[in-house]
Amino acid sequence: RGAILQACFEEVVWKLLEKLTSEGSEEGKEPGAEKLKVRSWILGCTLILRQLPDLGPTGYFPLIWVQFLTYSEKLLTTNPGPLVSEVVPQHLSNTLDVLELDGALGYSNPQLWVETWGRLDRFCPQIKAERMARDSAEGVQEAEGAQAESEGQAPSP
Repeated sequence: RGAILQACFEEVVWKLLEKLTSEGSEEGKEPGAEKLKVRSWILGCTLILRQLPDLGPTGYFPLIWVQFLTYSEKLLTTNPGPLVSEVVPQHLSNTLDVLELDGALGYSNPQLWVETWGRLDRFCPQIKAERMARDSAEGVQEAEGAQAESEGQAPSP
């Protein structure tokens, strides 16, 4: 099943994204092209997330994910418009959250985790900064909650 899904990505999704993100592409310059680029990119992202249960066990997920990051980088570094600049990083951050929760990224595959962040640092460094700030704020809230809980349970003098 993983090989079939990879072939689908290669024959449909990657070809579409390649056509839309190529420097000399006429399709990428037409009116409404930015919306088409975003929709096509989101299609790839959605397919990855929907097919994750079938991709993960087969070993094809890392191949597809790395290729997806390649097109994400191309989209964000090849004359991105305001829609691409706003939507892609936000959606990519949400996708990372889902992949982490699912176990597809993180401790289960440290090499892919390192490669993912190396690439993101190159073309979308704000994701790491936003996630670190969010994680730090969550840590502070948890600590404050634990402190309040312990103070409420402490015996009165």
